[in-house]
Amino acid sequence: MLILRALVIGACLLLMPGGFVAQEGAKPRLWAPSYYIAIHARLQTDTDVWVFGASNLPSGSIITFRVYDMSGKPVSQDAMATVGDDGLFRVDLRPKKGSIFRPRMECDAVFETLYPKQPAEVLKMVGKHGENLGTTGDNPQVQDNSRIKLLSAEVVVTQ
Repeated sequence: MLILRALVIGACLLLMPGGFVAQEGAKPRLWAPSYYIAIHARLQTDTDVWVFGASNLPSGSIITFRVYDMSGKPVSQDAMATVGDDGLFRVDLRPKKGSIFRPRMECDAVFETLYPKQPAEVLKMVGKHGENLGTTGDNPQVQDNSRIKLLSAEVVVTQ
């Protein structure tokens, strides 16, 4: 009787929706309480910073990037990357004329709804003014002012 009970419980666990056994090759479903941007910025040369990142923003979302020197002055040309269907993005940043990149500079990634112009499908999900991005109380990457919300991530450029 004990063996039969164990078999029945085991079968139930395997057959229940969202059961405990993952299918071979299946990726686990990851969950986040709100939208996020995660980036890594690596100094390739004094004229090239490579940025790789991931986000759960809708695919097609456009993220802007800048590198700042130690005083907070932007030293890179403006650059943009589009979030792919897999949630990943990559971009190479170039310095402004007369500037060079150094280790330990700051790189930021920003998602806004007004600049650059986001695709209509993206705005349907995040809201015309970013109202669905979350709040400053539930998302540490949200910045909020009286007319728009944006999502921002900052990292130190590493070698």
